[in-house]
Amino acid sequence: MIKLSKGWPIWAMTGALCLAAAGTATAVEPGEAIVYGVYRPVDLTGDPQQAPPKDYYVSLGTRNGIQHGSTLQVFRKLATHDLVNRKAEADVTVPVATLKVIHAEGTVAVARLEKLFPAAEAPEVEPRAVMVGDNVQLAK
Repeated sequence: MIKLSKGWPIWAMTGALCLAAAGTATAVEPGEAIVYGVYRPVDLTGDPQQAPPKDYYVSLGTRNGIQHGSTLQVFRKLATHDLVNRKAEADVTVPVATLKVIHAEGTVAVARLEKLFPAAEAPEVEPRAVMVGDNVQLAK
């Protein structure tokens, strides 16, 4: 098993670092709120209609005005590349989903998927899901 500099195994590398390494997204700026964890309990029913919901852990909490029932907007930064001139262009911020907060405290909140933006409403992103490293802000 390969170890990272702080002793973490390579499979533990997630979020913006992994996305940037894959070339699909840019690194998260310091101070930006992000989705830092995704958890889904084991599905013991075997029925896709009854699958337990995913919990999304975000780096915003009651200190940021987040409370139970708040709606969060999820965005993904994508690096664009000019194929004609062969150079990096601007980062594009694409809406991905909205989340509903089910628990909030201090600087952390747990939320569940409320709406995933369909391809007709937003530029295409792959995968079309909320991912670790996505940016989050309180909905207006």
